[in-house]
Amino acid sequence: MNATIIKTTLSLIMIVTLAACGGGSGGGQPPIAGPTPPSPSPGPGTPEIGAVIEMADLEPGTCVDPIGLDGDLEYLKVTDCNATHAFEIAGTVQRPEAVGDAFPGDRELALTSNRDCRPAFEAHVGRPYDGEGLAINTIVPSRGTWRTGDRDIICLITGENGAPLDQPAGG
Repeated sequence: MNATIIKTTLSLIMIVTLAACGGGSGGGQPPIAGPTPPSPSPGPGTPEIGAVIEMADLEPGTCVDPIGLDGDLEYLKVTDCNATHAFEIAGTVQRPEAVGDAFPGDRELALTSNRDCRPAFEAHVGRPYDGEGLAINTIVPSRGTWRTGDRDIICLITGENGAPLDQPAGG
């Protein structure tokens, strides 16, 4: 069965928060390589294996693997949450800046996106974030998508220290 492929114009910035230090860059993300996916099909809703959708259609509980990177284009493949997967979508949060406001910078987005995603993590997993067993990663706007009004932060759950998951993280 084909897997769903999701296309976005966001650059992927991985932020793994360690409980001991409250922040930091995570390693151990799966390699990013693979084919260019076909054009997405229209329509919101829960992604189904075999359908191609836009990033905006991702919903909490969707499990994904990165499969390709081409400049600012990131491709994700929807996978079975009961199989090994890199991430589970916890939710989306909006940055407070208005359209036309200056890009805050990659460093600022990296530092604040993890904190901004904690409520989505806690609502999805059903427990407070403590850095034990699970970690928060994010997809944040790039400088280019920021200029077009993108303020969405996609909140991802991964295993501790960037390890893959092998079951659903949500409760």
